[in-house]
Amino acid sequence: MSDKAPISFWNNGMFAVILVLISTVLVSFAQVTFKMAWSDSENLFSFINVMLLSGFALYAVGAFLFMIVLRKKKVSYLFPFMTLSYVWVIFLSAFLFGETITLFKLLGVALIFTGVFLIYAGGKSNGKGAAK
Repeated sequence: MSDKAPISFWNNGMFAVILVLISTVLVSFAQVTFKMAWSDSENLFSFINVMLLSGFALYAVGAFLFMIVLRKKKVSYLFPFMTLSYVWVIFLSAFLFGETITLFKLLGVALIFTGVFLIYAGGKSNGKGAAK
């Protein structure tokens, strides 16, 4: 028998990455929801509506998922994944609001993905406890 504990879904880091990715998607939808809430308002105080409250709820759930992951993993490893919310907002804005995705935005998206990949790969290859 081995004295090593079996590798669980949580301990191998994939569960943490999935929760953080879900968190980034929720935060991105929250941003878009805020835009919808604000755009539909008649005056400064009429923007408090279902869309705004939905945005806050999405943010709260996204933050809660991120906090769950922070219990087990290093913040320096996880937080860069939150930059993916910029990527999701670019595509959501194009789809929902007709905003243009320029070449520079696509280059920025490529840089973000490259950075997140390098941090993910570096966290995995640092050896013992790298991403904990």
